[in-house]
Amino acid sequence: MKKLIITATISIYSTLLFGQEKLMTENRAISDLIYRDGKLGIGTNSPTEKIRVQNGNILLSSGQSTNSSIHTGVKFSTDNLPYYSSILGYRGEGSNLIGMKFFTSDRVGNLEAMHINYNGFIGIGRSNPLEKLHVYNGNLLISSNNNTNNNVSHGILFTTDNMNYQSSISAFRGIASTFIGLDFKTSNGADNINAMRINPDGSIGINTFVTSGYKLSVNGKIRAEEVKVYTGWADYVFDEDYNLKSLSEVEAHIKEHKHLPDVPSAKEVEENGVNVGETEAMLLRKIEELTLYTIEQEKRLDKQEKLINELLKKIGHDE
Repeated sequence: MKKLIITATISIYSTLLFGQEKLMTENRAISDLIYRDGKLGIGTNSPTEKIRVQNGNILLSSGQSTNSSIHTGVKFSTDNLPYYSSILGYRGEGSNLIGMKFFTSDRVGNLEAMHINYNGFIGIGRSNPLEKLHVYNGNLLISSNNNTNNNVSHGILFTTDNMNYQSSISAFRGIASTFIGLDFKTSNGADNINAMRINPDGSIGINTFVTSGYKLSVNGKIRAEEVKVYTGWADYVFDEDYNLKSLSEVEAHIKEHKHLPDVPSAKEVEENGVNVGETEAMLLRKIEELTLYTIEQEKRLDKQEKLINELLKKIGHDE
């Protein structure tokens, strides 16, 4: 009879603990805790996972206030227990400084993938991040799942407390799905400004999206201490076979076209601009041609002066 009573007691207690009822203490039911169909619910009567906590937090504590080597957290593993992923809290240099470490496993060892210091700095591949986000020995990828819309752009936004106005660096999709460019935008406090674009072909537009085949296109003024242009030069003017136009030909061209030969007109410059390298070479060519004209004129003056002196001698007038 005694054996039967013990068996019945165990059966009833087991049913209360592990059946589809609320768990019991010695005196009363724990209203926030339920175990049903192999699932534990805390704060819910319908747990959907092995453990479900509703309207509350889970606190994991080491009970240590000084040892910075103590790690407490959650580990994730398959049947191979030596290797696991984990999220662990750790104590910093002070007793109230708490950080987080995220580990993964390559089935050879456990790797520290990400580190969040107690100061909020995040390190990816680095345990002592130097900035708010520090990616070490790797790249940061920002991508879009839209491979057709060339208006879609994703990137990095920079802003103050006013979220309406931002500076940004963002990638944009070009005409083809494989063409990717970069947009750089700033803000003047009233509008977001398209400051610079790097097109998929590598051309750069400053204050303009249109580069028209040029590597650099600027819609505005440029100030520089020095500009070096590599181009052809005009020393061929001094070659013996160079066809130097006569001054009468130059005069006729000026009367007809109102500008020097081989020099663009004011209208052409207004419509097409000027090529700095070509213009410098063209101006040098004109200077060299002018030098040849001057040398030729000097020869003629010397010859005329010599002839005049001979004539004066003949008529009895010494110089």
